[in-house]
Amino acid sequence: MLHFTDQALSTIQDAIKARPSAPKGLRVGVMGSACSGLQYVIRLEDSPASDDQIIACQGLSLFVDIDSVSQLEGVRVDFVEEDGRRGFTFDNPNVAQGCSGCDKAK
Repeated sequence: MLHFTDQALSTIQDAIKARPSAPKGLRVGVMGSACSGLQYVIRLEDSPASDDQIIACQGLSLFVDIDSVSQLEGVRVDFVEEDGRRGFTFDNPNVAQGCSGCDKAK
């Protein structure tokens, strides 16, 4: 499903260790579409939602909503620190680049 780089895994493991009580999993999901592109959700969670799929991935328990499962196939997650910014990046080979148009002008 997903692949986390060593830097992303290290960052997640550090965040888990920093919490007073260990979270049960990592929520990963996708929101949005069309010209605004996809937005990704990644956060530690204490429990899955009732309709989540729980997926073992590189030593993590991922909580993924059913609508996000297919959109996350083959996604590479990295953590970068550059130019004063830091955060997770998502490289999704399934997303077509650019906008195909909404056909709004008629």
